Amino acid sequence: MRKTLISLTLVLSLFGARAFAFTPTEDGLYAVFDTSMGEFTAKLFFEETNQTVANFVSLAEGTRNWVNTTDAKIQSNVPYYDGLIFHRVIAGFMNQAGARVDAQGDSPGYTIYDEMVPNDPTYTVNRAGVLAMANTGARNSGGSQFFVTVAPATYLNQRHTVFGEIVDGQTVVDAINAVPVIDFENRIYIPVDDVTINTVTIIREGTAAESFDANAYSQPTYGAPDIDVSIQDDEYFLNFDLQPNYQYLVYGSPDLEDWTYIGPLSRTYIYYGRRDISLGTQLPGGTRGFWRATRTNYPAMPDKDGYSIDFFFSGGSGTPLNIELGPNYTGTFDNAGDGDYDITYYTWHEFGENRIILTVYTQSFPALQFTFEQGSNGPAQLLVNDSNLSNNSDDSQLFENMTFELTEP
Repeated sequence: MRKTLISLTLVLSLFGARAFAFTPTEDGLYAVFDTSMGEFTAKLFFEETNQTVANFVSLAEGTRNWVNTTDAKIQSNVPYYDGLIFHRVIAGFMNQAGARVDAQGDSPGYTIYDEMVPNDPTYTVNRAGVLAMANTGARNSGGSQFFVTVAPATYLNQRHTVFGEIVDGQTVVDAINAVPVIDFENRIYIPVDDVTINTVTIIREGTAAESFDANAYSQPTYGAPDIDVSIQDDEYFLNFDLQPNYQYLVYGSPDLEDWTYIGPLSRTYIYYGRRDISLGTQLPGGTRGFWRATRTNYPAMPDKDGYSIDFFFSGGSGTPLNIELGPNYTGTFDNAGDGDYDITYYTWHEFGENRIILTVYTQSFPALQFTFEQGSNGPAQLLVNDSNLSNNSDDSQLFENMTFELTEP
């Protein structure tokens, strides 16, 4: 027996392997979370939420570049999650991780699109052990943060991309959820003692999982923007060149040594040119400061200029919702015959097996998210989040089954 143990130790040492408590019993793509409180494993839904999984896997393995928001430095070949803590633990609900500086809005330097899968309970927050993307509450605002549930939270359905589920170690997830937290009244829920992610290891079992290339999907690139700084009445203004598909991470310092992450500027979808943006008096003293930023360049979105889509409510009768897509990701929206509203911008995201999510932003309505399959007609779903309603209620979102007819130019 002693020789066997010595041999096993020698093999692990030679190949640099790690013995996990989890061993796959069926094909799939798995993420093994080794934490300071034990190990749990998620099976990833790489076929239906392929780009969300690709983002998570490439961050975990360090094959995707990301921005360290603590110092604005771009990281290459560095696993993102190793050493991070569960920064938000809400008893009876979920455990959240994936942030470096800002528990609510931190990102890896970019955001990704939603990949909601309607009419399939697998992709809902209806049970313990759901692995889902966290976001800022806005559409298409996920990045690196994720959460794992310990109970159903159905009011989050179609708000967060569900991209996996726990298949081993739910007891560890539950134990993490039971740790004491601080700042409960301020809804921060930080554990008193850090619960750390040591590593996230990806296991590929079977031909399909082995063939899944997380780096085959488009990724943002990064650059150093040209910034002009001005001060007016002790208020700082930064002048940026706001091009389509640009986003900036901004940092300030009083002494060029200690840098403060100010946060991301909103991602732009249409051309604005150079524009002054006020950042207020956010540095000590409010009289001097140094600023720097990292520019994230997103791959261009599909341009659907000239597309016309009619969405019909259940039954197919009555005046449809009509969307006319125009140049520069703009267009018009006719709400069942009550007149045209300008579309500020739209996003067209293709994922899974020929699935499309069209998100339309106007000045008159909350974000409208239509999900449908590739083709000229068929079933569709409309999801609207109403910020005027409770965030902890199923009533805070409006969901409609529809049909659609698409006319190409």
